[in-house]
Amino acid sequence: MLALAAGFAKRGLQVDLVLAKRVGALLRQVPPGIRVVNLRARKTVLSLPALLRYLRRRRPPALLSTMEANIPALLAKKIYGERLRTVVRCETSPIAARSRGTLREKLLTAAFTRLLPAADAIVGVSSAAVDELKRLAPAAAPRLHRIYNPFVDLDSNAVRRGQAPTGHPWLDDTGRPTVLCVGRLEKVKDHATLLKAFERTSRSCDARLIVLGEGSRRAALEKLASDLGIADRVDFPGFARNPLRFMSRSNLVVLSSIYEGMPLVLIEALVSGCRIVSTDVGNAREILADGKYGALVPIGDWKTMSIEILRALNNKDKPEIPESILNRYSLSSAIESHLQLLLTHDGAIGGGKAHNEHPGVTPPLARHAFGGRWRSAGTHSDNAVAPNAATTVGEAPWPSTRAVTRT
Repeated sequence: MLALAAGFAKRGLQVDLVLAKRVGALLRQVPPGIRVVNLRARKTVLSLPALLRYLRRRRPPALLSTMEANIPALLAKKIYGERLRTVVRCETSPIAARSRGTLREKLLTAAFTRLLPAADAIVGVSSAAVDELKRLAPAAAPRLHRIYNPFVDLDSNAVRRGQAPTGHPWLDDTGRPTVLCVGRLEKVKDHATLLKAFERTSRSCDARLIVLGEGSRRAALEKLASDLGIADRVDFPGFARNPLRFMSRSNLVVLSSIYEGMPLVLIEALVSGCRIVSTDVGNAREILADGKYGALVPIGDWKTMSIEILRALNNKDKPEIPESILNRYSLSSAIESHLQLLLTHDGAIGGGKAHNEHPGVTPPLARHAFGGRWRSAGTHSDNAVAPNAATTVGEAPWPSTRAVTRT
């Protein structure tokens, strides 16, 4: 969401980043000119009263939300009606959350599904996400759109090549292979399966594992690594602002999640030219073209994961990714597609057909507002503790118009 907010600002909009709480690693990355507003809410899902006060004061005509912030955003839409154009993003699998999530996640998913038809437009971050939303909320199908998660400016050679140094000594030692995992240290990322798989792999290969990210399970995972006898081969260096620089120097990227929406870490790995092993989760199959660009393994299957990690480390050839595949995830495409939905009232795809190409966006940007939820504190990958936040983007030169992005 921060990338979208920055893109809106570059297109002439003044931006409010409205946070449920002013916390999170990404605060340091908010570009100049974007105003940060703190709602001081205890939790994102409980931020509706503070959000309504903000909306009454700023009067934004449009709201873009994502993740947990979709619920207060949709409730605000019900209150404001046509005065507040509301676009919601679905970044994780609601069906997976409903079947395998915690009780809290199941309740939030049920509330989101019930409120979803109130949205003016609904964004799924992959074809699979759009299909799930059709099944969950058939009445909302005509307003469904597929817009891939914005990744990076693919024209930036520095980003593509990951030229910045990492400062990690293991990545300077080319004599031993390094496996990289990027993701919050939370149960949903299932690092336990990865550690078990890596322990088995390390019996046959003198490899090391770097796990980027922060979260509530750090101590438990460090203990598990110690219990498995691999503590000297595993490092938890914390949150990394630019994981691409780690990826470009690693031999392999592994995603072990139990469920995901559109896992950006896989897109980052593709751009970095890394070999990939991933659980068959969320839209990993779509990103990896049914295994063409990386190995897919069953969720929670550490034995199969170990086999594929070892196979990938022994394979010296890196996949050649066509430019057309990478362009699906370009930041400029995502920005223009979101703008079209936010700035028009008839941009829905007929019959729920999904795509992410909305050509010729030339409406008066300064007259509109945006809102979205900031799911995690990682600029690209989800590798930091997720803040309870709301983001508001796109304040116009006219003092009475605003753009809101909720996190």
